[in-house]
Amino acid sequence: MAGQTDENRKSSNTRELMAIVISKYIDQCIQCHRCMDVCPVTKGSFSINELNLASKDGQQVPLKIKEFTFNCMQCGKCVPVCPVNIRRDHMVRYIKCKMRGQKPWSYKRYLFIKGPDLTGIKGIIQKLFIALKKIISF
Repeated sequence: MAGQTDENRKSSNTRELMAIVISKYIDQCIQCHRCMDVCPVTKGSFSINELNLASKDGQQVPLKIKEFTFNCMQCGKCVPVCPVNIRRDHMVRYIKCKMRGQKPWSYKRYLFIKGPDLTGIKGIIQKLFIALKKIISF
């Protein structure tokens, strides 16, 4: 892979490995829906089949699953209830990886406020933004 840096190559390999593992998970899924029943985020908004389809490599992710994915906090409640030991949290993490550049504005704002302490002009903007939000919220 000429022209690729080590980090790009490592990221590409990781994504390919994740795609293989996720594909195996989808094949093993018996669609019992237990993982969806215990999830504090889904609240019956879509089926396990829809989530499996969105998890496939090369598939578009529907809006309702994008919203779920951005709100998923990786709590892991879905993992122990699965009768065939599928790591649903890994599948959601893979969807997050697929949508890396599609984060909604509110999520970007969250990362801006809760993210690392920035330095320079970005740090000043971060502090002003947080101060403004505190003033507006009162």
